[in-house]
Amino acid sequence: MLAEQKIVLITGANRGLGLGLAKEYVSRGWKVIAAVRDPSIMPFLSEEVIVIKLDAAELNDANQAVNELKERYEVQHIDVVLANAAMGNHAPAISQIDPEIFTEHFNVNTRGTLLLYQATRELLLSSSSSSIKGKFIIVSSILSTLSRSWHKLGMVNYGITKVALNYLSKGIHFEEPNLISFTIDPGYVDTRLGQKASEFLNSPPSQTVEQTAPMMCDLIDKATREEYSGKLWRVDGTPAPY
Repeated sequence: MLAEQKIVLITGANRGLGLGLAKEYVSRGWKVIAAVRDPSIMPFLSEEVIVIKLDAAELNDANQAVNELKERYEVQHIDVVLANAAMGNHAPAISQIDPEIFTEHFNVNTRGTLLLYQATRELLLSSSSSSIKGKFIIVSSILSTLSRSWHKLGMVNYGITKVALNYLSKGIHFEEPNLISFTIDPGYVDTRLGQKASEFLNSPPSQTVEQTAPMMCDLIDKATREEYSGKLWRVDGTPAPY
């Protein structure tokens, strides 16, 4: 059955946007792999959902998770990997940023995504019988857009990691002609991270997870290499500048 069924792996699938995406893919008949830091707190969605441990901060978790998928669950391909797990704590002014906290953000958000790609690459390349195989999609942010004319105090640690992820995704696009890779800005979503941001943006999140998740799934589903790969997209399907 797994050889025929569409399979998506979602990191950070136990809450917020990751959970919303997992629910949406389940409703669409996909096999969902929920990759979470603590499997014991993953809400039950379906008997068909595979829950595996994957802590983005750990160097070996991604490889161990993929080995478990192959050996225990006999997963032979993945059609979509959604790198959603991230951290984003409020930071002080740049002159006062703690380098250890900066490094923690980079390790989780950027290095963790690199390790996820390296671990899942083989399964993505086994995705389809056509020349274009799987899709490696990274949840980014409008904060990664360097051409913007505004700056938000407190988001530098988080924003820098997202700028780096744009570069990583574009690099995958160039190095892997048989894969599709791009970043998505989901918008200002009512998640735990969105609520944190609202404390200093002085405005509540404008989108719900229930509104955003189907739009993201639609965007990923229709994405072609020629039009979408190697770019940053808004959740409504419009391109955003790097």
